Amino acid sequence: MESAERIFLKYSFPCAQVLLDKGEITAEEYERLRAGALSSLEIPREELEGVFRAAFRRLRQVAGEDYWNPQAIRDYFINRHNRFIDEGEGEYARAPGHFKRMCKVYKARVVSRKGDALIVEIEGQQKPVVGVLVPQAKPGDSITVHLGFAIEVL
Repeated sequence: MESAERIFLKYSFPCAQVLLDKGEITAEEYERLRAGALSSLEIPREELEGVFRAAFRRLRQVAGEDYWNPQAIRDYFINRHNRFIDEGEGEYARAPGHFKRMCKVYKARVVSRKGDALIVEIEGQQKPVVGVLVPQAKPGDSITVHLGFAIEVL
């Protein structure tokens, strides 16, 4: 079973590029997060909470004190994250529509796989996504997608 830290990092790592582009994290911090997402390197909770402050603020809001558990993290990203975007919470209030759509977590079905590239069906449209975080995903699987990354097999 994956740790809460690992699940959180898989869902949030795609956002690290946005944080890097905005100057909120350094290239070294980005590379450490990337290494953690792509390997079994565990990133400590304190470090994750320091980098992804807005996500943890929202996670605590919906999960309360027991926010550091796999079920609460999955519930936040799969069932609640998009609501914060739709409501324009925080930075999403000023974000353009295309950015908001990109930031949402989607459920998708894998259509095909070629190496680390997946073609998935999201809301009736086929789209390419990066499949490096789900090496076990195969055609027919239901997965989650965040910022162009397949995150986990459901």
